[in-house]
Parts: sequence; C-alpha cells; structure tokens
Amino acid sequence: FVKAMRELGVSPVSLAIRGDEADLFVPSSGRGTRITYVLGREEAAAALASAVFPSLNLTDGSIEYVDLRFSGKAYIKRRE
Repeated sequence: FVKAMRELGVSPVSLAIRGDEADLFVPSSGRGTRITYVLGREEAAAALASAVFPSLNLTDGSIEYVDLRFSGKAYIKRRE
C-alpha cells in the first residue's frame, strides 16, 4: 500500500496499526494528513485512492484525514 501511495505522489512518513486498520501519516504544512484503510484490503484502498487523490492536495495542511475503509467511498475531513 505504501508503494502504491508513493506512485500517486504521496510520501508517508509513519504508519500506525490499530487492530485491523492502519493509518499512514503524510507531512503537510503545519499539520499532517492521516490516511486510514483496512489491513488486507490494500488493493481496494489503493484503487479508491487513485480515483480521489488527484483532486486533493494532501500536503497543504487543509485536509485532516482521508478515510478509505469503506467500499467505493472515500471520506475526507477538511480542517476549518
């Protein structure tokens, strides 16, 4: 999954595993962005990421997290 993220131009700096989920952390201006996905479903998460990441800026600090845990849907929380 990390390799797939790098191919999309996203360079995670750390990984946290929580049960069956994982969080990748991407550095950004001021604060980082978290990308959450389910372990064992990396291919589906990578496909979803490839569909939504081109329209997002994950390094400017405007996005708190991207949630790729749900089939066919990406949830994005922007910072206020």
